[in-house]
Amino acid sequence: MNPETNFSIKCLKGGFDNNLSYVISCSHTGNQVLVDASIELTKIYRYVHQSPAAILITHSHKDHLYYLQEYTEAYPKNEKQTDMINDFRIITNIGTSFKLEEIITI
Repeated sequence: MNPETNFSIKCLKGGFDNNLSYVISCSHTGNQVLVDASIELTKIYRYVHQSPAAILITHSHKDHLYYLQEYTEAYPKNEKQTDMINDFRIITNIGTSFKLEEIITI
């Protein structure tokens, strides 16, 4: 954890097309966000401590979506609400829509 912030970012490489997925964690709230579904969940589980607040997909290329169904099946509390924001897909369980350049508190 970075002492200057409440957040940590775990970068994981592998999975489909040897790509990256990220686990963003907030030490203050305990909430976590997964970024891109490029890595098998078996490689991510040890870093995810609860159902994530959101699964963010940076863009709709196959290498960023490959394991998305696996993620949403593993975390069924997600409402699977999606908003397209300049080719940025958000799947969240916090039930709100996001606006461009909005700061999201997790």
